[in-house]
Amino acid sequence: MNLTSLSDYKLLPPNLYPEPPIWYHLVPTLILPTALLVPRTVLSRNQSIALFIPIIYGMTFRAWWIMGAVDVLSVNGLLWAAFLLVLNDPWRDFRYVAAAHGGGKVEVVGGGERKGPTVANGLPSTATTGRSIDQATAISLDLTSSTKLKLSSRFDDGTRDEIKEQPYPATLSARVPWVLTLLSSLRLTNWQISSPRHDIHQPPPQHYPTHRAFALYAVQSFILGYLALDITSAYISTDPYYHDPLIPLSAPLPLGLPLLPPRFLRTMVIGAQAWALITKLFFLATLAPLTLNYLNLLPDDLSPHAWPPFSGPVSGIFLYGVRGFWGRYWHQTMRFTTSAPGYAIADALGLRRGGAARYAVVCFIAFGLSGLVHVGLVPVEPLKAGVAGVWEVRGCVFGFFAVQPVAMLTEVVVARCVAQVVDGGGGRFRSGSGLGVRMVVNGLWTVAWFCLTLGLLGEMGRQLDYWHYYTVPVSIYHGLRGEGWVRWPVFAKMA
Repeated sequence: MNLTSLSDYKLLPPNLYPEPPIWYHLVPTLILPTALLVPRTVLSRNQSIALFIPIIYGMTFRAWWIMGAVDVLSVNGLLWAAFLLVLNDPWRDFRYVAAAHGGGKVEVVGGGERKGPTVANGLPSTATTGRSIDQATAISLDLTSSTKLKLSSRFDDGTRDEIKEQPYPATLSARVPWVLTLLSSLRLTNWQISSPRHDIHQPPPQHYPTHRAFALYAVQSFILGYLALDITSAYISTDPYYHDPLIPLSAPLPLGLPLLPPRFLRTMVIGAQAWALITKLFFLATLAPLTLNYLNLLPDDLSPHAWPPFSGPVSGIFLYGVRGFWGRYWHQTMRFTTSAPGYAIADALGLRRGGAARYAVVCFIAFGLSGLVHVGLVPVEPLKAGVAGVWEVRGCVFGFFAVQPVAMLTEVVVARCVAQVVDGGGGRFRSGSGLGVRMVVNGLWTVAWFCLTLGLLGEMGRQLDYWHYYTVPVSIYHGLRGEGWVRWPVFAKMA
């Protein structure tokens, strides 16, 4: 497409990203906070669901019909509406909590000191220990639990903080900020939601002790992500696989490249690009709210240095494999909205807590919904298209997420067999050389799994010609080699 006049830009949105008709997108976006602002003295829970859910879902489905596609924002909107209005009752069960970090007594609404209970999380348990296999790798928290929270505030320095809790406010002036904060809390940080495994960690310990510490980490993360994009983009520009949809993933590498298996190198490049774009580059934008908070223009709980880490420890991958990647390491911004429907269905089916069937239902539903969200990245009318149709491309995106539970359930079965047959309950794979073997095997298995499945995302990228242009505007790699610093044509004309 050649954009030669202002009128040509009208054609651009559907070529880059599915754009719903404005009213069909705006109305559901406004309806959800409106529903949350109406107190229970006006509408009961069932009345609220009956009034607002049909409007939200009906207008969104109508928008999809008009577009001929789904988009990320509207799918997320539907999941968020189901989570807050149907699957949970924020009016009764949600409390906003905040802590003044630095010590002091704990003040809890209702009085008394709270201690955290130990609860089951819905994962299959081993026969020898009775514990859930890799509890921390649960795809989400069991939000349907009726067990009420008894909170324990724990911080790295051993001090206890003054905690203030705010349930659903009685006045409209107090409800507005309460609701807006809830809707912007995708990870439900600083929220008690009557889920003990989540609430025990709220409010979270302060991970970054100072503004300066977070700023340094943010800058380092951005630089690391930028360099990763630069280097992988340099490789992509030399490999015809990324530009020709007819070349298979296992085709020989271009001459002069390292003697690595083609599938391994290409899928790792795809994974590195996704890792850099999703988990590193966004840190640069967090410096704005950090600065505002430093200048006392933004509350502490809205400053990124007070948030829990965006990603978990890499060690989770080596300890738990694919489960550790998705359940511990990767960001958790959608874990509540995508997994809550699975828990609700598992409860409706009467599936036993701690059973493999319950875990399978939760995993497949959660990753299916996540796949639907990411399908929204595929444009209605791609600027450039390969040999596959647009629905085949969407199928590749959905397929990548839909198959992830296969690996996770395989790991559960293998872990149970190892615990019962090989280990014999002795814990030999939890320390020493046994732990080393476990980490090596899980690491190799995880790499092999993503070598098998990341090609689906790569297929989307090359079918839509995402790699036609260099990913970053200025290339340090090419600049140091004397091949020119500017990579984007629009900047090259300005230079």
